[in-house]
Amino acid sequence: MPAGQQGPGYPINVTSFDWQEFYDTLGGGVFLEAARDLARATFQKHLRRLSRSDRATYWGRTEMLYQPYFAYEEVLACFADRRRQTTSLLASRRWTPWRVA
Repeated sequence: MPAGQQGPGYPINVTSFDWQEFYDTLGGGVFLEAARDLARATFQKHLRRLSRSDRATYWGRTEMLYQPYFAYEEVLACFADRRRQTTSLLASRRWTPWRVA
């Protein structure tokens, strides 16, 4: 199932994906950890001016958690998230450019 390409069978493929098998049998956890490590290695050079503690905070706050509400709906976070909610999808995205700037 290619990323960003939704055909007629997309909803069925997404909702029937076996995450447990992905992790247990197919090495999904190892794959996702490798992807995280690659992202950190690629963008680390942009964070050199930050202290080690600030870099750790940056990586801790910029990692996006999966939120099912936004996965299948075409709802923008700026309309769906509550104002001043610090654990929202939008809050984590707003923090990222402010910290790097």
